[in-house]
Amino acid sequence: MEEALTRLASTTPHVEREALRATLIGLDPETADTVEVSISTTPTGLDVESVQGALLISGECVIAEIRAGKVTTTVLPALKNSHCFVGDQR
Repeated sequence: MEEALTRLASTTPHVEREALRATLIGLDPETADTVEVSISTTPTGLDVESVQGALLISGECVIAEIRAGKVTTTVLPALKNSHCFVGDQR
């Protein structure tokens, strides 16, 4: 995951939400319906400082953040509703 996301982050200074979603789905198409991705642009049209994405795998969330071209990943338990993010980020 980190390798694929690092490649994505190196292609542009601002990673778009759909590019992150496509990269995560490409890692494991069977988990496509569990992919969650944060917004990449604010409601006023500004770029966000970081974009996050998550995959739900076996009840755990594999979460990645891209900030300033750097990728950070972690594994956390899923929320009670079987999502990784609070709110509607699917």
